[in-house]
Amino acid sequence: AVGGGDYTGIGPVQFLNAEFNVIYAQVGDGEWTAVGDEVLRVPAGAEVKVRASVGNTGDAEWPAASPRGGQVILVAETPVGERQAAIRDDCPRYGDVSTGELVLPALAQGTHTVMLHLAIEGRLKSFGERVGITLKQD
Repeated sequence: AVGGGDYTGIGPVQFLNAEFNVIYAQVGDGEWTAVGDEVLRVPAGAEVKVRASVGNTGDAEWPAASPRGGQVILVAETPVGERQAAIRDDCPRYGDVSTGELVLPALAQGTHTVMLHLAIEGRLKSFGERVGITLKQD
């Protein structure tokens, strides 16, 4: 943790940070497009996939997979639960990496915000930048 002590789940971690370079979404069979502040329109019954390019802005390297667990994952928080996708490759400090694709759960008609962030599977629920994307479900 910041200050040199053990991380207890309270406060920021030391040497671990992230930012989103680009977030991509695919609605149904459409093209993958970069998502910004606009509202993403989702026709009834269409599947939405999300992936991202993320930057490691901290000193710690990120493993894509480890026999001990602890891989870095993209997390999407939706009104009906979370979805996760691991990063595709190991990421050095100050490097960039792509995440795998995750499929968002079907949402009720209306406008919804899906929050995206990174986590360390089984160890840390969230770190770095948190970004919201807005979906308008028809």
